[in-house]
Amino acid sequence: MMHVTIVSLFLTDLRKKNNFFMPAHIVLIEDDGVIIDLTPTQRSIINFYDGMIAFLFEKNKRYGDTALHPMNDLSNAEPVMKLLVRAEDKLSRIRTAAKDGTMRKNDYVDLIGYLTFIMIAKGWTNMEDQID
Repeated sequence: MMHVTIVSLFLTDLRKKNNFFMPAHIVLIEDDGVIIDLTPTQRSIINFYDGMIAFLFEKNKRYGDTALHPMNDLSNAEPVMKLLVRAEDKLSRIRTAAKDGTMRKNDYVDLIGYLTFIMIAKGWTNMEDQID
């Protein structure tokens, strides 16, 4: 399996004045220093995940590190269980919205965020074993 380094330069979006980062330029570099040409779909995948990283960093900054280290004021459930409950609520909203035509980007972004935190909490951060 080829290992690559993703170099992504972020610029502050000054129009929003909230230090939300946006991807500026993306380059993939193989271990031997060769720059890889990307397909349009590969660029879209990288842009999507750059956006998710920026979103999750900003949410973490605004709300504290509570996704994986909750305050437990109202519940002593484990972080993964709390995230699963949130994900289930989002799936319910997505299902309802799909039926009545009111789908919202926010629900999908939140769901992907919850699933990301679940995988981090479980230590599932390397996906090489998932490639057939």
